[in-house]
Amino acid sequence: MPITEEACSDGSKAPEFSEVVSVEHDGDSASTSSVVDDAVPQSPCLSGCLSLIRGSSLGASHRGALSHRRCYAAKPIAGASLKHLDPLEDPSTASEVWEPGDPGQYCVRSRQYMKTKVKDVCDGSFYELAAADLFSFDSKEHHIARQLRLLADPYKRSDDEMASILEFGIPLLLIINIQLPTYPASLFGGTDGPGHSLVYHFVLREGFHPLTECNTAAVGLLHRLVHNGREETGDMARSRLKLIPRVVNLEEWTANAPLSKTEAHLVHNYNMKPLLTRPQHSFHHGPSYLEVDLDVHAYGYLARRAFASFTPRLAGLVFENALLIQGNSEEELPEMLLGVARLHRIDFTRARPFSEAVAEAARGSAGGEEDGTVDSRS
Repeated sequence: MPITEEACSDGSKAPEFSEVVSVEHDGDSASTSSVVDDAVPQSPCLSGCLSLIRGSSLGASHRGALSHRRCYAAKPIAGASLKHLDPLEDPSTASEVWEPGDPGQYCVRSRQYMKTKVKDVCDGSFYELAAADLFSFDSKEHHIARQLRLLADPYKRSDDEMASILEFGIPLLLIINIQLPTYPASLFGGTDGPGHSLVYHFVLREGFHPLTECNTAAVGLLHRLVHNGREETGDMARSRLKLIPRVVNLEEWTANAPLSKTEAHLVHNYNMKPLLTRPQHSFHHGPSYLEVDLDVHAYGYLARRAFASFTPRLAGLVFENALLIQGNSEEELPEMLLGVARLHRIDFTRARPFSEAVAEAARGSAGGEEDGTVDSRS
């Protein structure tokens, strides 16, 4: 059923992290790949008090930090820290598990959106969730894909499909690394320290062929996102990336967490609200994959403080994260989701230290296990 702009707000009215939870100005988007995002124009007027809710952009100092690479003794298997929801398990009580989300639960800009401001149910996604991880670190881990034994493509693709995928440069894997701080928020503190990495491992869906896709507009946006392309309006495609958070068991969680009336009101207001990820994101390329790091450490003080207050109560939460690239013209519509991940009742206070995962991987390597890719069906 079509959704009007009032029922499912987006687009020019959509908040970006700079407006909701971060960003002192719309600054650079840093990248550790060979291509760095162009700068987004700075906001002409800012007051000092806004820095309470707005965080820092990823400027030169952050790019310096991104260039540092830790060396580990071994590579843990992607997806080993969280399990897939068993088909026989009751989702209403399942915990510490993941499953792919349903793109049909999301409303995106329709083909006629620029004229009607009406959204419609999303028709699928480019990627499917194949694994998820939750690790703890002493400081932010950038480009985490380099430290993991990544999944192998589970699908047998035709020669024609593979040739077109390679020609378009579409990665078989999409890695989303959400960097979550666990140290107290402070007004004048730094933007690095102990935290978690919530990692989604998406695989390009079966049967994908860039030349035969019905939604050529969305394929074009995906191509420009991967290759750091510029849109006709002059903005970078990567500046259009959106995260859509969704609390699935909203009423249950707000009652049992428990949340105060103010907290419940905040969660209700921002549930399924698309948020532009710029500029607290960075992009990393590797063999057959693209990784996007979303840096919550760089959010503003009030947002960090609110997140910290929710963390101990997330163990009863069932939530989803969806990603898409915003279409701003009729030629770029309809939109299509990149992918959707659902997690069931994850206790973030019990995240596995990455050092333990490395030690286990090292013992496995000593026992003769191969240090290559992993079959996502295993």
